[in-house]
Amino acid sequence: TFKNDTYHGFGKRTWGEGNTYFGSYKDGWCDGMGMQLNQDNDIVYYGEFYKCMAHGKGGSIFHAPDGKKIIKTGNFIEDELEGYGEAFYENGDVYKGFWKNGDWSGHGELYFSDLKEKYITSWKGYYDMEDGFGTVITDTYRYSGELKDFSKEGKGKIAKAETDYQWIEEKKFCK
Repeated sequence: TFKNDTYHGFGKRTWGEGNTYFGSYKDGWCDGMGMQLNQDNDIVYYGEFYKCMAHGKGGSIFHAPDGKKIIKTGNFIEDELEGYGEAFYENGDVYKGFWKNGDWSGHGELYFSDLKEKYITSWKGYYDMEDGFGTVITDTYRYSGELKDFSKEGKGKIAKAETDYQWIEEKKFCK
């Protein structure tokens, strides 16, 4: 619909090489709930918009040429994840935690699908762990203590699966 010769209300708009937006408009801008599709009609973003940017609760899907996808959900500000969000990567890794300007920042957990390991710690960027205290969980043990570059380094405690994850030892780990 239109108001004063601009999009206003609910509508559909197609631009470029077939990109499409379905959703709410306000004063000519994509504003409110909507969905953006690429030229192949794959969902690129769904959720809240403000001035035609992902802004508010929503999810984005990056479609790689080989058919693999990266899916991100959470709170978006000006097209970037901000605050708590989750990402599911094409290699099977999963990050759940805090974001700043679209990058991992602060407390979060990263699950490595190929290693079957989960790291719960602070992050300063994409796959960039802050050195300090954290927890590593695998099928065979749980470690809580100091971490550096994805390694146990410094004081820590370890619990093994065969002891029902009872803390069995505390020691200093070295690289």
